Amino acid sequence: MDANTAVQQGTPQGAQGLAGGPPAGGRPPGGAGGAMMFLGPYGSIVTFGLLILTYVVLAIVFWQFLKKIGLTPTVALLMLVPVVNLGVALWAVFTEWPVTKEIARLKLVAASVDQGTAGLGDPTHSVGPIPGTIPAG
Repeated sequence: MDANTAVQQGTPQGAQGLAGGPPAGGRPPGGAGGAMMFLGPYGSIVTFGLLILTYVVLAIVFWQFLKKIGLTPTVALLMLVPVVNLGVALWAVFTEWPVTKEIARLKLVAASVDQGTAGLGDPTHSVGPIPGTIPAG
C-alpha cells in the first residue's frame, strides 16, 4: 500500500504493518493480573496476608522444634529473615542436639546398671545428676 492509498483509507502511513500493543480486550495475553482477577481488587492484600501467615506459622513450628530438641527457641525468630532462615535451618540440623547427648548419657547409665557396675547410691560410679532434677542432699 502506498502513501496515497493509506491516506485515502484513513490509515496513518506506516501503521498498516504494526503487530504490537494489547489485543482487543486491552489486557496482555497470559500476563499479570492473575491474583487480581481471581480475588478482585483486594487480591494483593489477600496475597500479602497469606505470605505473612505463612511466615508466622513457620516461626511457630520452628520454635516448637527447637524447644523439643533442646536448643534455644528464640533462634526461630531468625526464620522470618529470608536468607538467614536457610542458615538457621542448616545450623539446627547439623549441630549436636542436647537431647541426643542426654539420650547417650542415659544409655550409658542403663548399660552400666544392667552390668551391675553402677549401683544406686554407689558414689564411685556416679555419672552425675540428671539435668532438671534436684540432687539428694
